[in-house]
Amino acid sequence: MFLGLLSCAGKKSRQEDVQTVLVPVTVMPVGIDTNLRTASYVGVVEAAKSAWVSCRYPGRLDSLLVKAGEPVEKGQLLAVVGSQTVQSTLAMAEAALAQAEDGYKRVKQVHGSGSIADVQLVEVESKLAQARASAAAARQAAEDCRIKAPFAGVVGELQVDQGVELSPLQPLMQVLDVSEVEIRFPVPEAEISRMEVGGEATVEVPALDNLRFRARMVEKGMTASLLSHTYDCRLEPLEPVQGLMPGMVGKVYMDILYDRGTVIPASTVQMDGRGKYAWVVNPERKVEKRYVEVEGFSGKGVIVSKGFEPGDLLIVEGSRKVSTGMQVEVRMAQTEEIQSSMVSSSAGQSGANRSDAGQSATGRTEDSRFLSKPGKE
Repeated sequence: MFLGLLSCAGKKSRQEDVQTVLVPVTVMPVGIDTNLRTASYVGVVEAAKSAWVSCRYPGRLDSLLVKAGEPVEKGQLLAVVGSQTVQSTLAMAEAALAQAEDGYKRVKQVHGSGSIADVQLVEVESKLAQARASAAAARQAAEDCRIKAPFAGVVGELQVDQGVELSPLQPLMQVLDVSEVEIRFPVPEAEISRMEVGGEATVEVPALDNLRFRARMVEKGMTASLLSHTYDCRLEPLEPVQGLMPGMVGKVYMDILYDRGTVIPASTVQMDGRGKYAWVVNPERKVEKRYVEVEGFSGKGVIVSKGFEPGDLLIVEGSRKVSTGMQVEVRMAQTEEIQSSMVSSSAGQSGANRSDAGQSATGRTEDSRFLSKPGKE
């Protein structure tokens, strides 16, 4: 009996020694991270102000006084349209006005002697006012046939030639104000929500030897194209760019907030019959399984939603040896290890763009709950 008791005591002691050997794991705190990506678009340089000039009356283009690309001043005569309708109306209005003025003079003289009642004088005065208004409208119509520049700029595209017959409001030419230009670029509907007025971008223009300059977004489209499902946005250069002309094509590079969420190394995400999960260590140093939903890929790993709270300790090394409820020996990962894990986990992910060069919010290297050194409890 004595020998049997000694044997049992030895086995129990050895079992207790085995139970005190904790599995070592390396953990990192989980935090919310932002991921900036450089999105690229194709933009077209446009004049900040442009206008198509036309004549509101039908007629023939008698004179075309400018050429495409020619600079013009505000109010400068560009073309003259000869409209028979306008000229006839003006002639009749002038004749009616002359007749009304003559009749008014005669009635006025007779009214002074008391031979005509005041009512008749008022009637003549009314006809004179109508004749004057008609003549003024006819003169304005004749003046409108003299096409003038609405503002200073350059002549863009010419739509007609001298001598052709014009219909009302038919475009004649385009006038562009090239003193200020904008860059218009379409943004897909899936990305328009990430665009903000005031955001800055880099524009590269191949026609100017790939010249690059900074620009600021001044307009965000609010209606989408029915065909392309894109929204037009506009940029304005921060400084004047020499040689930048309307019609030039450029590449627009803009850093946009593409993702915001919990970013963890892809290597820590595992899968079972229920779904994707990762291992975390609770404040009692016991292992817990957290099921997560992967929202997408980031330049620093995978973006997950649900399952984590800021400050949770994620097991980045040793997760293959743990199970739910197991007590483990904890070692905090160093910053270099975290960055290395993030980089290695994101390598090979297709479509991942350039992310922030700064350290993420998960780069903390210590936690007050776990102060143990490697190899010690």
